[in-house]
Amino acid sequence: MRPDASPGGLTPLSWTPASGLAGDAFAASVALDLLDRPGTPPTELAVLLELLERAPCERTRARTHRFLRHRDPHVRKHAVAVLARDGIEALAATLTPLTAAGDVQTVRQALIALGRAGARWAGHAVAACLEHPNMNIKKAAAEALRTTGTPATVPHLLGWLGRHDNPGLRAALTAALRAILADAADATVIAAFERSGELPLLESLDGALTARSVAALTDQGSPAGPALLHLIAGGRLRVRDGAVASLAGRMAAHGITQSAAAAVREPHPDLVALTRDGWHAGTARRVAAAEGELPETLLPGLRRLLPDWLRLAAAEPDLRPSVLRLVVRCCPAPWTPEERIAFGRARSTVVTGVGELSHAARDALLAVLEDLAPHLTPAAALDVASRLRAAPPAPAGLRSTLATLRRCGAVLTRHDVERALADAALGADPWQAETRVLREAFGFQPSTGEAFDAKPSTAESGERLAALIEAWPGTAADERPALLDRMVALQPIDAPLWTLGEEAGRTGPAPRTPHDGDLDQPRSAALRDRLLTMLDHPQPGTTQRLRAAEALRSWPEPAIQRRLLQVYLQRDADLPPTPALARALTPEDLAADAPVPRLHQAMRLTHWLVPADLPPFVPALLRLRDHPDPSVVAAAGTALHRLPRSTAATLLGDPPAPLLPEPAEPRLPAGLLDRPSATVRPPTRDELLHLARDGDATRIRVALAGLAETGDGTGLAELLGDLLRHPEAKVRLHAHRVSRQLLDRPTYLRHSEVLLADPQPDIVRAAVRAVSGAAWAPAIGAVVGLLLHPDPTVRRTAEAGLTRFGPAVAPALTKAAARARPDRRAAYTKILTAVTTPR
Repeated sequence: MRPDASPGGLTPLSWTPASGLAGDAFAASVALDLLDRPGTPPTELAVLLELLERAPCERTRARTHRFLRHRDPHVRKHAVAVLARDGIEALAATLTPLTAAGDVQTVRQALIALGRAGARWAGHAVAACLEHPNMNIKKAAAEALRTTGTPATVPHLLGWLGRHDNPGLRAALTAALRAILADAADATVIAAFERSGELPLLESLDGALTARSVAALTDQGSPAGPALLHLIAGGRLRVRDGAVASLAGRMAAHGITQSAAAAVREPHPDLVALTRDGWHAGTARRVAAAEGELPETLLPGLRRLLPDWLRLAAAEPDLRPSVLRLVVRCCPAPWTPEERIAFGRARSTVVTGVGELSHAARDALLAVLEDLAPHLTPAAALDVASRLRAAPPAPAGLRSTLATLRRCGAVLTRHDVERALADAALGADPWQAETRVLREAFGFQPSTGEAFDAKPSTAESGERLAALIEAWPGTAADERPALLDRMVALQPIDAPLWTLGEEAGRTGPAPRTPHDGDLDQPRSAALRDRLLTMLDHPQPGTTQRLRAAEALRSWPEPAIQRRLLQVYLQRDADLPPTPALARALTPEDLAADAPVPRLHQAMRLTHWLVPADLPPFVPALLRLRDHPDPSVVAAAGTALHRLPRSTAATLLGDPPAPLLPEPAEPRLPAGLLDRPSATVRPPTRDELLHLARDGDATRIRVALAGLAETGDGTGLAELLGDLLRHPEAKVRLHAHRVSRQLLDRPTYLRHSEVLLADPQPDIVRAAVRAVSGAAWAPAIGAVVGLLLHPDPTVRRTAEAGLTRFGPAVAPALTKAAARARPDRRAAYTKILTAVTTPR
């Protein structure tokens, strides 16, 4: 808004004052001064007051209160909105009389203000506005009663539900009634009908009652029973759950014939609007709150709005259960990659919904999480498991949380089993549900009892476990912990089945016996403490320390990554740089007084940070530009040069000068040209090595191309090994190609083995083909580990590679199968059978 060119005029424009408190105070001061001008037209007063709604200021209330008595209704409307912005306690004596004002605008704004404030002391005044002749006022009053209504206002709501047929008003009245009475709303409506006999009252129960409830009312002789049957038969009332066909006998007993119109109903206009016109938040809220029937023809259109539904569920906790119920109805499995991405972004909302929904809807959300888990990063999967364990108990359906926790990589504990049993106890059939949970927890199904026939002692254990599980439903609550103790003693939770007899009948080498000191056990606090103790070994570079560092690399906890960072910076173990280590880096690690080798290690990690994460390190990098060591100065300048231009201009005043001028020729760095002479001097090998070690991704690739042209691989093995772990995929691939061109065959294959752990599936597949084509035996264990890779193309390539290796992979596959969980063992045994079967 700005003063118009004409004297005394104001025109609303997109002028926005400076952000923050100072900007709001400035805008409010200008608007208040303009309001105080004598003879200001009402239209300008309304515009100025509208501006004050968006610019809070302490002086506003005292200088705008007088406009509540202005003769123009639009001015009074905006004055009410301005004064109600900071709370209406001080306006209680003023707003209540305004609900009886003569103009529609003032009354409506007063009702909105009272509703937003939840002024239950004004409930009678708001309910009285239901008698107003204007429909907008009736609807505003009904909306306000959702937060201002009390049990004393319920008769007003029931009276208008019984005698008015406006759909919008009836929806608002029903919502207000449910907000006041909660679960007692349906019973209150039925009791009111039994007293008054007004049929429209029962129509407000559309989609609220189950077929079982209608049948019970009919059998009890309630007057509402036959009336409900008439409405259902005529298609004017829908049941929330159950089949209408189950009421056919009762309809026939009362002489009611179901009309053809009841079977085919027109879809709700809001549903049609969403699928035809696209997302609209207000329409979506009404659809979710109604929880009505979803026609099959509209499901594809509603499914396309999945990201919007999930955002609505996250933004409005009160609507979240209704929205998630709608989501699982309109978006069943299978899910597309785009839908998985949407669910992944809203995973916290989905996990919260598991604790709020029940039965089939809860099962559907758990199915979403089970499908999503393999596609999450380890940190995200750990977050899902933590949130799932912290969710409140909810009635379980046919699924438990145990399968989802396993898919997230969590190790099941006794607390998880007890929590799943508590969920099952809240379900519709707790006895069968609890038995199902115990079988899932112990990995024991009735059919697996055959596996215990080979050896009497093992068969006895399996039969005892099955008997204990079957005895659980009939056991008293105080005896169940002891019964669970006996089950755990027979079969530890989340451990492989004790099928000793089955294993004894197999041919081939016996699997290695696990020991307490093994480092490849499932994660636990004891294993973490043991690994950290090994990491603190006083002698750097020892085998014990190297094994601990290698085992802890996959642990995502920040504290563990910080410990590994210290090992990396001190070069106590041959740890490669990773994004997790880079995220653990702090500006204190770049202190100017640190040893030069430690600074080189830290500067190398900054290349694994995205440019947006570099600003906190700018002060430390600027101090390092004054370091006496030229290599540290060059590395600091390279890191500063990676800052985004806007960030560099803000923090440094000007973008940092590049270490090298812009290239004049695509393949040759300009910093290596002999200037000012026009003659181009080829870079020396030492210059290329320095550029490949400390340059950015583009310059590293230029240097690698120059080194490849020299044909000399002397001293390149370590440099190329480091570049195989560079954050840029193009640099890693280029380094691998140069390794093949310049280095000997064993070194090249060792470099290919490094790429088996690459985050890019295409690079992993190329590495598998390289090591399997050359039959490089040291890589067999890593290729076997890829059989459980989350990407299916990598799994297929690993299977083909192991087949090319031939019988040499049998020991590694046998060991992996012996240590694998039962549900993952088939991935190894299939390949083992293929390579050991004679052709």
